[in-house]
Amino acid sequence: MDEPDIVKRLGGSTKNLNPSNPLKALEGSERQIVDPLVSRIKDTHAIIAMAERNRVMSNLANDLQEASGKGIEGFEDVKVAKTPMNATEMTPAETAKVLKKQGFDPQDAKDLANVETIFRASRAPLADDQIAYFENGKRIVLEGVPPEIVNVVRDMDSKSTGLLMKTLATPSMLLREGMMTSPMFAFRHFFRQELLASSLSKDLHLPVIETVKGLSGMMGDSKEEFGDWIMHGGGGDSVASIDNDYIKSKVFDLNEETGFLDNAWNKAKTVLQSAKHAIELTDEARTFQKYRNRLASGDVSDPFQAQFQARDTGIDVQRSGANIGVYSKLFPFQNIRLQGLDLIARRIAEDPMSVVPKLMASITIPAATLWYLNHDKDWYKNLTDQDRDTNFHFAVGDPDKDGHVIRVPKPFEPGIVFGALPERLMDAFFTDNPHAFKNFEKTITDSIMPGYIPTFAQPAIEAFANKSMLTGAPLIPHNMENIPPQYQSNPYTSDAAKIIASGIRQIPLAITQKPGTLASPIIVDNFIKNWTGGVGQLVLYATDKALEKSGVADAAGIDYNHNPPESVWSDNPFLRSFVVRYPSTNTKQIGDFFDRYNDVQTELNGLKFLKQKGDFTNLQKETASAAAEGNLIKLDGYKKAISEQMGLIQKITVMPGMDPNQKRQQIDALAKTVNQVATVANQFVDEVEKQTSVAKGKK
Repeated sequence: MDEPDIVKRLGGSTKNLNPSNPLKALEGSERQIVDPLVSRIKDTHAIIAMAERNRVMSNLANDLQEASGKGIEGFEDVKVAKTPMNATEMTPAETAKVLKKQGFDPQDAKDLANVETIFRASRAPLADDQIAYFENGKRIVLEGVPPEIVNVVRDMDSKSTGLLMKTLATPSMLLREGMMTSPMFAFRHFFRQELLASSLSKDLHLPVIETVKGLSGMMGDSKEEFGDWIMHGGGGDSVASIDNDYIKSKVFDLNEETGFLDNAWNKAKTVLQSAKHAIELTDEARTFQKYRNRLASGDVSDPFQAQFQARDTGIDVQRSGANIGVYSKLFPFQNIRLQGLDLIARRIAEDPMSVVPKLMASITIPAATLWYLNHDKDWYKNLTDQDRDTNFHFAVGDPDKDGHVIRVPKPFEPGIVFGALPERLMDAFFTDNPHAFKNFEKTITDSIMPGYIPTFAQPAIEAFANKSMLTGAPLIPHNMENIPPQYQSNPYTSDAAKIIASGIRQIPLAITQKPGTLASPIIVDNFIKNWTGGVGQLVLYATDKALEKSGVADAAGIDYNHNPPESVWSDNPFLRSFVVRYPSTNTKQIGDFFDRYNDVQTELNGLKFLKQKGDFTNLQKETASAAAEGNLIKLDGYKKAISEQMGLIQKITVMPGMDPNQKRQQIDALAKTVNQVATVANQFVDEVEKQTSVAKGKK
């Protein structure tokens, strides 16, 4: 049979290389037709999963019995339970069937019918101190097992979650996926992990070089060693592996995502998929190389021990407690945060003389050096506390001209202790800054402490407080707080958010007409970004471009900027994670002024009220009251100047007919002016606080 006949018999066409599915459903049948190959993969996955679980249970049972034999406290009663047996009379039919199967005459069963009794094992439900596993096909029950171990074992395969929990966990799932598939996150994660591995590795870890060696070994010269690593428990320790079953994602889900069983496509069909797989690949390559180094050093001969030690060069996501599962569904990355803290503590406790100097060399020295070089620069002073604490910053060229400010992430937990803390101390002692540690407790809480606000609730709480929990900046600017919701947008609000908010305002409810709710485009934008991470921002950016170029935005009456200012690196959705917008109005100086203005104004208004009331007992001095009125007037003057300049920036941003380059120059010049005014205003507030005993800096 020639090739065209074969193709036709398989249901394909000789005109293209994409044969149709040869599996056809019966006419009138509503049952789904499953490809036999897919069905076999499903079965294989299920069998492998059971075998792997039984292997773990068998190893655990051996360890428990060994601990019992050594008399270790808490394990003295661990032993193999006696299998309960039930006596059963065999019927003549059963006896005849057995004889026939063994080649005997079934008629002989008549003489044995009344004497055949067999004893069958009774599989009773496991008690609270029992676990079970199979050995050579025989079920073995171990009893006397401590209850905390039994609970962990029984939770290993627990996948069921109530409908309410699944619904509440959806935002967390979206955020986790949005982060994992973000190309920006992939680069930031790679840099963090390289710094962490260089500090915590028991062997010498040369950043990037060791990971490249691991990749080379996985793909070329060490495939057999890579296979041994997998067989001894390697793999699946990447942060990109936390949201899927390791084996299933490699086989069955891979077909659902890419159709690789029908088409010879690469696993990563999109940039976003590539980012996620790049995270997984580099994480595992780094761990694999550590495994090789451990064995090559001669310090470890057992491959199991080598792979466990290799995992301790980074955060092992497979390491978790029995109760973290449900918690992680509502708080994404919480197990990673806990394991990060545990890893740092364990490694420092194990080998402080090696780990601490490495952490100082990789984090403290670079942080101190960059602080010394940049602390007196305007662009550095304008960085928000959160940005400074969690990133390294350096200038490429002159930021006041055509240069850029680059940010590189610090490792989360050690970055705070060995990076941010020394920077804050230098601020306090070398620049005599009374506010050097302002918001540092927030940095510690956000970066180290476990989360206490579920992902599904965070944007709602931020909308109610009109404040970002990440940056501390207001979501809706102060000059927009009390205007109709349809006007609560800025040049950076997405068109998609404006359309969604417009649709919400059509619902005839009081809540859908109020400012600061989902009727506001800014609030809708914040919900989307909180629930979808970096990928959500990329999708919004692409959607806006499509809406504008297709004319849909104009047809829907969406007010967007037809003539935006000339773009800079920080406007690029892929680069903005690594480039600081400078100059900008989203700065520490401006944020500090508005925060302190509200507090100082309250205190000054209190003094003014006491004077009007004539309560001279509580009023400290007449002169203080007189000064309070003058200070309040001056403070309002600073606020008015800053607000007017920021309003002018917004007008220039959307001004039609103006050259984009001129827009950019004027906006940058105004942003610098606003920050200069805010700096002077903050110095004035310091003086007012001294005069009126407003101890905000002491709180």
